[in-house]
Amino acid sequence: MAVRCHSKGSKSKLFDLALMACGSSVHRQSDSSRSVAMQDLDRQLKDLGFDKEKKEDGSIKYFLFPGDGNKVFWTQITVTPVGDSWQVTYARSENQVGLWKMYSVVTKIEVHVINKINNMISEITFQKARTPGFLRRLCN
Repeated sequence: MAVRCHSKGSKSKLFDLALMACGSSVHRQSDSSRSVAMQDLDRQLKDLGFDKEKKEDGSIKYFLFPGDGNKVFWTQITVTPVGDSWQVTYARSENQVGLWKMYSVVTKIEVHVINKINNMISEITFQKARTPGFLRRLCN
């Protein structure tokens, strides 16, 4: 049986009813609590050195370029809010010599989806502190 919803309010009510029918104790966050969580996240990410970018469509991304590939393992960390979760993308770029010039090439990328702010901040802090191994530092 298909149910069609034409307004945002009815979608929210249907979602809440479905959760109640399943016996779930999960509740949707109110707009005010979500706003407080985003402000807290914004402050914590700025404390870690992230820059905030707000696009014309209203979406927000946080970027961090921790440093040179010789000193840090991840050369770019990106945090993107996705619904009630966050997508954290770790990327490592290395310089490679071509025939006529050097190129910066992404050699490793990892994407993590995290539901809790505290877990995300501790994981980012851990990943930010990682350093490349001796051979990677030597070759880059």
